Amino acid sequence: MEITFYIGIEGYFRSHPLPEERISQIQRMTASEGWPARSERDLAVAFLFWTARAQESLNQHKYQQAEQLAQRSLKVRREQPEAWDLLARAQFSQANFSEAANSYRKLLESDPKKPGDLESFAMALVAANRRGAAGEFKNWLESLRGEIPRNAGVEQAGLSLVAGDTSPAHRLEMELEQSSDSWGPEYLGELGWWHYVAGNYEHAVELLGQVVQQRPGDTRMWLRRAWAEIEVRRYSDAIQTVNNGAWENGSANEERPHGERAMAQAVAFWLAREPDEALRDYDRAMAGQPEWGNPNWVKALYSPLVAQGVEEMRAERERQRKARLAEKH
Repeated sequence: MEITFYIGIEGYFRSHPLPEERISQIQRMTASEGWPARSERDLAVAFLFWTARAQESLNQHKYQQAEQLAQRSLKVRREQPEAWDLLARAQFSQANFSEAANSYRKLLESDPKKPGDLESFAMALVAANRRGAAGEFKNWLESLRGEIPRNAGVEQAGLSLVAGDTSPAHRLEMELEQSSDSWGPEYLGELGWWHYVAGNYEHAVELLGQVVQQRPGDTRMWLRRAWAEIEVRRYSDAIQTVNNGAWENGSANEERPHGERAMAQAVAFWLAREPDEALRDYDRAMAGQPEWGNPNWVKALYSPLVAQGVEEMRAERERQRKARLAEKH
């Protein structure tokens, strides 16, 4: 009976992403079978509840709570890719990059071939330690047994680029431009973003410009191109890029939250000396992605110019708030 119950719930969790619906369904299943009510601590499948609640907390931007719930779930059952993913994202959102890298490493132990997880792992490493990230990633790759992830070479080249070694990225770029690999444009776009992280903004614009021509529906690449255009002072182009029609198509590749899209517009407007539009989008970004209120998070992931613009907008909003309070008194 309990085995059937466990299998039924675990299958449900794989197919239904909404935490509230998951919990409700589990409760109905428990009641329909007449199982006695017990505390979550004693329930054999309690970890599923905690994982679902961690997802709900993450969706509500309650990152510390999501982290605690995911950790609680993993204490009961370590073999949970979903819980490791939630833990890593919650830690990353709080700018706890070293902890996030460790969690992504655990996640990759179950399936090292997922490109998105590998990319997040590499970014967490470089956000935690720019100088040592390439070496740490290389050591992790050498520890793998079996097939190496497809995009491992892209991430390794990117991390080496950030560390000051341009040779691997240069060789890989030439290979990708001549390759017939169907994943070539995606890898070239990832390499373009590593050029942004390394501060090679002109080349980032060039590579990402090529990619959006080949993958016009990939909204993440359009957004990355906009950030690079901001760095070369092409503010109008950046705003137009952010507002590209691909955003309206509901692309499956739209992985970045809308908060980042709003902040890219805000920074571009701010630097173009259009403060009203900038602060409007700044407020939207903060509401949709409160990580932007953490200076450590911004500085680790974006350029000094972006960090400065975000801080100036924060200071202006605070100045306006104090002025309104002074008027009331």
